[in-house]
Amino acid sequence: MKMHELNTTGWNSFPFEVDGVKFISKVSPTSPFMPRIAMLPEGAFIAMNKSAVLDLIGKGLSREEIAQELYRINADGSHAVIELAGN
Repeated sequence: MKMHELNTTGWNSFPFEVDGVKFISKVSPTSPFMPRIAMLPEGAFIAMNKSAVLDLIGKGLSREEIAQELYRINADGSHAVIELAGN
């Protein structure tokens, strides 16, 4: 299941779970967001990712449907994406 077109090898990974589904937020080490993420209180970035998944994808979808939604959401990404874990 393809969730984006980027090569995320070597990117920073932030695993999280929403409604029993495991995800990974990946951020490029050269992203301008990394210094901001590092300054957030513990758990804040994960909470932001969980909220994004709930707001943009919702609950109750199959893994294939989630992957399709992630592909749509990640389409304009250049230095941060969300993936399903375990692929």
